[in-house]
Amino acid sequence: MAAADPRIFDSRSFDHALRDRERATPGQTLALFRTALRDGRAGLRELYQTGANVDTLLRRHAGLVDELLTRAWTLHQPLLDTNINLALAAVGGYGRGELYPHSDVDLLLLLERDTHNQARPFVEAFLRFLWDMGLEVGHSTRSLKECVAESRKDITVATNLMEARLLVGDPGLFANMQVKTGPAKLWPSPKFFAAKFAEQRARHARFDDTAYNLEPNIKEGPGGLRDIQMIAWVTQRQFGSAQLHDLVDLEFLTEKEYRALERGRRLLAQIRCGIHYLAERREDRLLFDHQRALAMHMGFRDKAGIRAVELFMKRYYRSVKELALLNEILLQHFQEAILQRGKVKIRPLNRRFQAHGGFLEVTRRTVFERAPFAMLPDLWGGGELAVFRAAALPCLLAGIGRTLEIRLSTAVAADAIDLVSVP
Repeated sequence: MAAADPRIFDSRSFDHALRDRERATPGQTLALFRTALRDGRAGLRELYQTGANVDTLLRRHAGLVDELLTRAWTLHQPLLDTNINLALAAVGGYGRGELYPHSDVDLLLLLERDTHNQARPFVEAFLRFLWDMGLEVGHSTRSLKECVAESRKDITVATNLMEARLLVGDPGLFANMQVKTGPAKLWPSPKFFAAKFAEQRARHARFDDTAYNLEPNIKEGPGGLRDIQMIAWVTQRQFGSAQLHDLVDLEFLTEKEYRALERGRRLLAQIRCGIHYLAERREDRLLFDHQRALAMHMGFRDKAGIRAVELFMKRYYRSVKELALLNEILLQHFQEAILQRGKVKIRPLNRRFQAHGGFLEVTRRTVFERAPFAMLPDLWGGGELAVFRAAALPCLLAGIGRTLEIRLSTAVAADAIDLVSVP
């Protein structure tokens, strides 16, 4: 379980109060849970207002809900037939231990066998209690066999189960589910990557393939939080790790690029958290009504000739453009590592460029520094090839920086994204 902050949820005091109410009415017991949830969330909002780290807030919110869910489960356990093997798992963002202020609490009630009818009295009473407590619950009740069948049909289900986290119940049952829905059984890494890549392209198309919408969706839009999750999902499926820093060790990212990725992720998480508090509901669009208030909360102030909200949105757009670029670079690296079969054919084009599979590549890392004019597309010699291999991008940026005599970061160079966009 995610750790709960004792300032947000005092487990000792809560358990003492719960024992004192053993003879209390169901309504009084429910009130105890409802109050703990309300007070815990109020404490988290106070921490947000004082500028607490957003990752800490999301983990503490998940920890608060973990504590209440497991106690609610124990409270209702007498309704569950002892012959039924049933486990409770967190899925989705809650499964990752990231729970935004007004996000749904997504749950999987996992049965060992098809005993839905026998488990129904417990399941219905438990879920009703959660809703009455004040939680927005998204749930599914599935047998182990049904988890496998649904995962095989739907990549979204497979992804959710990949991120599942056991809250209470049989660890063996949960582990069995992970194995049976894992890459050795379903959605091997190449198929998983291809499906998630197609899913991302369709999602980007809904936002006209641009991060520059006036009221952007910070979760689903290009360069948004979902793009970062996409990278984490593929990393977990292919390499067995959801830790993005492992991509540095695997040489898919440099340390500098990883820091840029984390910096952008934290900014988007902070904005999304603020939107939830301002809207007082689940909301992922950065609406005009919220932009000014968020700019003030995040410390932006009016300067001569430019308003705080404009500075805030400039930082946002620059960040998502940088994230979109990093996403494209990583997708191309993943394409080569996961989908590519056999030895790649490398074809010389001229003394500065060569074709590497379906991409352009420099023959030496210093090409653009020594010959800046080589950045002109007419000199590439690639004909129909107009997309650089991701590994060549640092060389290109170094050449641009030398030519303009400025120090370029990945963010400033983000306009080069079209040069590495995966076709």
